[in-house]
Amino acid sequence: MCEKLNLIDQLNEWEKLRRNDSRKITIAATIRYKTTMTNQWLAERLRLGDSTSASRLVNEMHSCAAKNASKMKQLYEEMTRCKD
Repeated sequence: MCEKLNLIDQLNEWEKLRRNDSRKITIAATIRYKTTMTNQWLAERLRLGDSTSASRLVNEMHSCAAKNASKMKQLYEEMTRCKD
């Protein structure tokens, strides 16, 4: 439950973040490859620009995923950590 609350707090702050913020792209890539959500949906909900931008950002992240797997894992763990 704490993870969900932490993520909701972050979602409320997304409009303040840059379009290419690594946290937004990490979430977008996870959603894109684990669900049937479209690039247009990601772009609108996560404020990533247009659908082409969302697609490019997600694909770039996956291209460098092998190189930066440990960094991405650490970022994800930091984003979902409970702050009790």
